[in-house]
Amino acid sequence: MGIIEIFESRVPCLSDILDLQRTCQKQELKFSPDTNRYLLYLTLKKVGPFVAQKLVSKLVEKGEIKWDDDDNWEVERILDHVEEEGKDFYLIKWKGWSNAYNSWEPKDNLSCEDLLVEFKEFQAKGRKRRIVDSEDDLAPNPKRNRVDEIFHKLAPVRDTLSPIGLMSLSSPTKKGKRPVYRGINGNYGESRFIPRRAAAPGMKQLNPRSKFYKQKRIEVQRALKDWERHLNGINTDPAGIVVENLVDLEGPPENFVYINDYRSGEGITIPDDPIVGCECEDCHSSQKTCCPSQCGSMFAYYKKKRLRVMRGTPIYECNKRCKCGSECPNRVVQKGRKFKVCLFRTANGRGWGVKTLQKIKEGSFVIEYVGEVITDKEAERRGKQYDAVGRTYLFDLDYNPGDCPFTVDAGYYGNVSHFINHSCDPNLEVFAVWINTLDPRLPRIALFSKRDIEKGEELTFDYMMT
Repeated sequence: MGIIEIFESRVPCLSDILDLQRTCQKQELKFSPDTNRYLLYLTLKKVGPFVAQKLVSKLVEKGEIKWDDDDNWEVERILDHVEEEGKDFYLIKWKGWSNAYNSWEPKDNLSCEDLLVEFKEFQAKGRKRRIVDSEDDLAPNPKRNRVDEIFHKLAPVRDTLSPIGLMSLSSPTKKGKRPVYRGINGNYGESRFIPRRAAAPGMKQLNPRSKFYKQKRIEVQRALKDWERHLNGINTDPAGIVVENLVDLEGPPENFVYINDYRSGEGITIPDDPIVGCECEDCHSSQKTCCPSQCGSMFAYYKKKRLRVMRGTPIYECNKRCKCGSECPNRVVQKGRKFKVCLFRTANGRGWGVKTLQKIKEGSFVIEYVGEVITDKEAERRGKQYDAVGRTYLFDLDYNPGDCPFTVDAGYYGNVSHFINHSCDPNLEVFAVWINTLDPRLPRIALFSKRDIEKGEELTFDYMMT
């Protein structure tokens, strides 16, 4: 009988859970039921309740699970009332749930006549109940957790549904349409007592001045704040990220995992161990012997780390084997984004965009375009899928004419650059940068300011840049 060695492993983030399953599949190993349930629960926690609800709703649509009708949802009190399209809706505080889970329910779904009478009497006196958090609401761990409830509903498929199987549910089901986020509560405009397949009114039909709309806006803003904290918890750049939506009820985007560096696709190894580094003590004063000169190029930066070369010039930065210190003027892209940015919802229908919260001088490094590095064949396959839904995040690493074996796909894995929009008159331009590898097929993609950029200005680049 053979002996199988088991090594201790850690799974710090969602991508590693999926990588762990892929690795096990390649080795023809399967998770035990207990391990699968544990990793499935971790996956739900990683994506958060708003995405978890979306994923599980796909299983409801397929008929693989259903939301039971006999859940014990007890109304604690009625907080507010609004009339929409001739129907009465009430804002409900649910017993055992914090105010974060208050929801608007149509009158037909309520069976608490005594509380309705009490609320009408209270309202007749010209009073309005305040939504005040109790001590239980403010506690770090509320009585019931939304993710726990969603995980409980997965009971029929918990032993067979893997983390990869769960995440694959996020793929669009209709060509030409992207998944639409409807706020943190998946039961918008429908009862908690009926299956989630029931139709719900669209957000565009709501009056922005109505209480109903305002309540949903509060929920979306909470979700965006959670997402902002999540991004900054992962982000390793010196500058932070702000999330802002002053336009609509769009919440955190689905199908997106934040990463800080290239992620190797299947069958690809990205070298990260340079053969040699420079011996300079002061690289700016020793440009003729520094890394760029050894690679047949020019020293790319001024002493204050702004560009001094024209677009199309290859940039070779000092690497981990160089003797120069971390403040060397030839270490720029590798030091990360230093300008605070804001992910914001555009008002002209272009979705999410990125704007700078600081003034940026011409020639400054702004951000690196990162994603999953895939082969040209895989890029061709994904390109057809992206074309079908009218979007793409593919960036060919084609610095050498006629030789493009690799492509960066920032569609699922990416950083802030994933949200930068296209412009024919951009304020950013693309440069190819090599740091810890000299492989001509694997440059870094760095975006530098093409001109001075004012505080609050949207960042853009030409998608056709090569």
